[in-house]
Amino acid sequence: MAQGDDQYISDFAVVDLRGRFLVLASRSDGSIRLTAYSLLNGDKQQEAVLPVTNATRMSLALAPRTGQIGIAVDAGSRSGSKADIYSCTADSNLACTNVTQIDAV
Repeated sequence: MAQGDDQYISDFAVVDLRGRFLVLASRSDGSIRLTAYSLLNGDKQQEAVLPVTNATRMSLALAPRTGQIGIAVDAGSRSGSKADIYSCTADSNLACTNVTQIDAV
């Protein structure tokens, strides 16, 4: 979707009720990060590092009313392409948990 100096942005979402936007990106070191920024001034507020590296595709889904975040990360492997599914919360602390793995679509 977009590329900066040190990262490749795969997806983003605006969370109007909480006054911020979320960016899902892979970094040049292979790490995957979900970062929350302020809509008001663009300041970085929180960041979560997902425990997966070298993703081939990633996507982000948001339930605006609850603030619940879903992330699919397709890492691919020799045994076939699989997607790790994460559930994230953006309350006082941005945290993501791997909930399952599915065949990539």
